[in-house]
Amino acid sequence: MPHRLRPALALVLVGCQFDASGVGGDEGGLGEGTVSSTDPTPPGTSSSGGPGTTTGATTDATTGTTTDPDPTGADTIGPIPDLGPSDTTDVDDTTSGGPACADDWWDPQWTRRRTVQIDGDGLIGASDMVALLRLDSSRIDYAQAKADGADLRVLDGNTELPLEIERWSPSEVSTVWVRLPALAAVGTTVTMYYGNPAAASASDGPATWPDDYVSVHHLQDFADATGAGHDAASPTPPSAIDGLLAGAHAFDGVDDGLVLAGESAYDFTTALSVEAWIRVTAFDATWQAMVTKGDDAWRMQRYLDSAFVSFGSDPNDDNLDGDVPVDDGVFHHVAIVYGAGVKRVYVDGEQDDEGALAGPIATTNADVSIGDNVQVDGREFSGVIDEVRISSVARDPGYFAWQFASMQDGLATFGAEQSCE
Repeated sequence: MPHRLRPALALVLVGCQFDASGVGGDEGGLGEGTVSSTDPTPPGTSSSGGPGTTTGATTDATTGTTTDPDPTGADTIGPIPDLGPSDTTDVDDTTSGGPACADDWWDPQWTRRRTVQIDGDGLIGASDMVALLRLDSSRIDYAQAKADGADLRVLDGNTELPLEIERWSPSEVSTVWVRLPALAAVGTTVTMYYGNPAAASASDGPATWPDDYVSVHHLQDFADATGAGHDAASPTPPSAIDGLLAGAHAFDGVDDGLVLAGESAYDFTTALSVEAWIRVTAFDATWQAMVTKGDDAWRMQRYLDSAFVSFGSDPNDDNLDGDVPVDDGVFHHVAIVYGAGVKRVYVDGEQDDEGALAGPIATTNADVSIGDNVQVDGREFSGVIDEVRISSVARDPGYFAWQFASMQDGLATFGAEQSCE
């Protein structure tokens, strides 16, 4: 029968051009002003839950468990805004009367597709970067996809890319991670296919996260997404809530904490990177722990009684403290890095401070904990933690700038839907 390529939904363009020096401003991401180092009350959010909050229970695409929304109504990335007709890309309808599918269609069992251009500015030529795709009804026709997202595929040409569905939520926003083969100067274009009711799920965390990630904890649940078995556990676990990206956990500052399995895998001596999203309204104890390997190896924590992030390490109890406040009640991406004899602290994609450390960093048999220091009482974290990643390599500045922009939904541009039927 005659075939038409027809645009079905408006394209939303969010932060198409990324400049690392300006990330975090009004052009930075989904839900305007959600992440800011200066504005404690982002536009579109309120203490009682408003247009900027995520509402409604959601289901983990892997485990099938349901996570209640954040009862506090605190800031999370809200619905993807409609930026108007000027940001809509139409498909040139020139195939009427042609073949059932476009010549470059990957597999006609998948009846829908969209292109996605991912900006590589700042990391040209980098490989094995994991990008975030956030999908609401303006970016995918949920009525055409399977109810659990099992038919979702992302391709580079005709090559399937590894992907992990952290959360599939047709009534809200779905969170999908995709491993990219490389980043090109003009942007990397991939194609998202769906619309196959017979397809089995392709979600595969271990294939999505490269080997230099020792563990990845989305905190939608307590699993290690890399499949390496560094799952978290606790006799007094923090509370599951909606976070910045999908699920997260709120720590009470009293006895909450998550201990990761396999502590010896985290005995880094010459290189490491530790990163997380945190939200703190007010620190209430000195040296509060974010992610630590006890008190005698490495620690990402509050610096003493300040509002800053600290990279603590031994031997010699060396503490590198930053200068950017992170206790303003909004989400901040924080990280510590060690490599080539230099320690660094990053906040929101930019280097906060650095200092020399001859090394090596000490190794211990202490457990790695999220939100606690297992060797010192009274340092439990008070606030929300989301998306913890621990790596055995020293990530470079471009990595943090790019990941900050990606996780704020500032790098992906979606094309119009096309059909094959």
